[in-house]
Amino acid sequence: MLKLRSTATKLLLKGDWNEYINLYSRFISRCHFPQTSPNDDDEDSTNLRRTLCSALSNRAEAYSKLRDLSAALIDCDHALKLNPFHLKSLVCKGKVLLDLHCYSQAFECFHRAKALASTDSAISQLLKRSQKLDSQSKTGFIDLSDWVLNEFNGTCPELAEFIGNVEIRRSL
Repeated sequence: MLKLRSTATKLLLKGDWNEYINLYSRFISRCHFPQTSPNDDDEDSTNLRRTLCSALSNRAEAYSKLRDLSAALIDCDHALKLNPFHLKSLVCKGKVLLDLHCYSQAFECFHRAKALASTDSAISQLLKRSQKLDSQSKTGFIDLSDWVLNEFNGTCPELAEFIGNVEIRRSL
């Protein structure tokens, strides 16, 4: 296990996502996880579940880096099936759902994650971002006045997809 972590860390630092995925895929395929529920109290089962959750979550993040969002989502779902409260998997799934423009589902993931880590400011920011984008995608309301008044300096505000009528008004 230590060798796996060491090799994974080296690949992570190099940004070699394909080899990182291959490493975790080999590890996951070697784990023969019995069909048990997350409520089983067997110590070996609990340790294996924890290890698999981490491995699946790490592989999901690598898939996400390579923009293979469907594979990332599948790994997050498998990890959350093993442990519905696995924080890293909830956050990873939320980020993938944001990239897929599934804002309300992302908000649900971040909301669950926030309940587990209430003081984590990064999760708070992701929660606010998903809520803002969800609102934009449903209402189409976007206020660009500050950006325009600043002569388009800085980065363009993040915008959600919206299908519907567009109305442009002067800010008050």
